[in-house]
Amino acid sequence: MKILRNVPFDLDRNTTETFRYNRFETALLEPGDLIYRIYTPNHNFVFKTPEDVKNPDTEGMFWLDHFTYESLIRANQGEYIRGMTGRAMLAVKEEWNPLMSRIVTARVVSEIRAAYGYIKWQPLTSVGGDSNVILMGGGAQLYIMVRDLSNITIISDRDIRPEAKVTTQLRF
Repeated sequence: MKILRNVPFDLDRNTTETFRYNRFETALLEPGDLIYRIYTPNHNFVFKTPEDVKNPDTEGMFWLDHFTYESLIRANQGEYIRGMTGRAMLAVKEEWNPLMSRIVTARVVSEIRAAYGYIKWQPLTSVGGDSNVILMGGGAQLYIMVRDLSNITIISDRDIRPEAKVTTQLRF
């Protein structure tokens, strides 16, 4: 992955606000680069279906670069990503991704441009819970347009937590 300095990448306001200080750069993902997406089966998905996409040129999905993935593994001292560690570093609200139990690894097969930057903090939940608990973020994220997702190949899809059936809710 290369950072393309002073190359614009057009994002809507809502997506821009997911980046810390609303700042991101344009990244060029090259053939062979690995990217990752953490998801919960039957809740959020690896790819959007055609019915879910209004405009493939302006809609995208969040992915992780290899460095952020490796940081999550190191933070957990092993091959698994525990729910709260990943949730805090990636600032993923419970309603967006309840279990964070699976990870897809994909290989870029043709060049892709993506928005790349640090993840902004988010409240743990905004529905029926304590919105004063903050997930700090700080990991890096890639926002890849739907039109470009045909330029990747899935190479694995696996459970990332041995305790995937255990809830990840905080108790105080």
